[in-house]
Parts: sequence; C-alpha cells; structure tokens
Amino acid sequence: THVITLGAATYKDPITFRAPNAGGQIVITGTQTGTGDASITFNSPDNRLSAAVTTANQLIRFQGNTTVLPGSASINSGTGLTQFDAGLNMNGQSLTIRANAIDFLGGASSVTGTGVGTLTILGATDATTIGLGGGSGTLQLDDTDLLAFSDEAVGQFVFGSSFYTGDITLDSVTFRDAVRVENIAAG
Repeated sequence: THVITLGAATYKDPITFRAPNAGGQIVITGTQTGTGDASITFNSPDNRLSAAVTTANQLIRFQGNTTVLPGSASINSGTGLTQFDAGLNMNGQSLTIRANAIDFLGGASSVTGTGVGTLTILGATDATTIGLGGGSGTLQLDDTDLLAFSDEAVGQFVFGSSFYTGDITLDSVTFRDAVRVENIAAG
C-alpha cells in the first residue's frame, strides 16, 4: 500500500495530495492550513481525517472515501466550498464543518457511521444564514445533500450553535438522526 501521512503544514498555493489508486491512503494527522489562494485537495481512495483542515475562503475537497478518526477533526473553508466526492464515514467520531458551501456528492446514504458522534454544520461566520431542504440561506444543504445522510450516521446533527446569529430556515426536510437547530434568537 501507498500511505501519505500529513503532519501540520501551511501552504501558500493550491495543493493536491495524490495517493495511488491501488491501496492508496492519505492520513491527515496534523493541521493543514491554506493561506491566500491555497485550496487543498486530497485525492485518494482512502482519506483519513483526525486534524483540522482550513483555508482562507478556498476549496477543501476530498476525492475518494473519507473516514473521520479519533482526534480533533474539523474543516473550515470559510466562504469557499467544502466538497466530498464520495463517501464520508463518521466512524463514531465528531466533525465540525464551517463553510458557505458544502456538497456531499457520494449519493444517497453515502454519509455513514455508527450512530454515535456529532456532525456540526456552520456557515463561514456566525451570522451566515443556513437553508435546509430548499429553505433560504447563504449556506444551502439541498435535498441531494440531505439524502446523503444514512440512518445512524451520527448520534446528532447540529446546525448552528449557541452563539450563532444567522437565520436557519428549514423547508421540506426529513432527518433520520437526532437534529439540533440552534442560534441565539432561538434561545
């Protein structure tokens, strides 16, 4: 197998990490930071995430299946896009994603897990509006994104937080796991 292990690093230009298709793996063990126009792409059939990945409003992309490992996993693409091209296995862990655009492109039930852990979704700032299932908002999780969440993917989905001020609007939404929608106005 071909394993690329990424300790903490900072990048000033767009970067793509590629592991060979047959047995390739990218393991993110240290904080990955993109400054300026640096987008970060992980191109491997098996991505493993246990640390923070952050850009200055640029793309963060996971090509291939991604598994969240124990650690302090978080993704922050600011006003940029966070994209999962294939499956996301929460693996009983927690993950926070902060972005103004998030795409789960692995298809229906491609976000899996053990029914434990929390997936927290936040906009680029605490004032960013969120729209779920067709609701209005800067950060949109449409029906395709929401159908990606399988039964028991996590113990709880959290949209917003106790310090979040942006409106969170739900339209026609069905969740298969516990959900908490939270902002200051909601009390």
